Amino acid sequence: MRLKEIYAALQLGALVVLFGVTPIAHAETAVVPGDLIRGTTLSTVYYVGPDGLRYAFPNEKVYKSWYSDFSTVHFVSDATLQTIDLAASNVTYRPGVRLVKIDSDPHTYIVDKGAVLHHVLSEGVASAIYGLNWSSYIDDVPTSFWGNYTLGTPIGSNKDFIIEDIIASAATIAIEKNLHAPATITIDGYGFSPTSLTVPAGTSVRFVNADNTGHTATDDRLRWGTGTIQPGATTVKTFSKVGTYSFFDSLDSQNTAAIYVVE
Repeated sequence: MRLKEIYAALQLGALVVLFGVTPIAHAETAVVPGDLIRGTTLSTVYYVGPDGLRYAFPNEKVYKSWYSDFSTVHFVSDATLQTIDLAASNVTYRPGVRLVKIDSDPHTYIVDKGAVLHHVLSEGVASAIYGLNWSSYIDDVPTSFWGNYTLGTPIGSNKDFIIEDIIASAATIAIEKNLHAPATITIDGYGFSPTSLTVPAGTSVRFVNADNTGHTATDDRLRWGTGTIQPGATTVKTFSKVGTYSFFDSLDSQNTAAIYVVE
């Protein structure tokens, strides 16, 4: 494979198989939080969060900031993969492990907790933190993935950034992204349970169909919805903004409920 083709594949979010290293295939088992999975058709690898969503690794460099190899990645069927909702955000670099830059910006940045980037103000600061070969820690982030990060305050002293503490503070992707198990709303022939749910902003809610027929959770103003959830299936939605989210079952409109999202 030519370098140009490899770069194009990375841009599409595929973890390209390099130097003969491939994820090891296992017999399919139940997917649980913390798993690293990929489908059988595309090579994109995902982290399964405790919130029930799958988070894509945008490229191999990000993956290698968290894991040394692909030995714990296992295959699932494409059908199984599609039952796990894709998160709106990608996995980002593990804080403290690498320095990053972008072609359109000459500055070099340290990755901090919460995918916050801090401009390193001098080579002396970079050297004090990462050693004399600090430049070998720099990765170029494709422009299409720069939006995964936010800019923080510049770093003018190595005392502003204790690398060991930052790395230790993000032991897992779940900790780094502040992921938690979702709240649950069950749907059956009697309606939604509970019919009123209060959650902090950013919480995921798992809608579980415990009936023998299809149901939906559909926003009263038709701004969002789960689509038809088949018997025994689940769908996860994340509620990021404070507000009241009232909804109904479009297949049985007498069933209504509301989610109250607070700070």
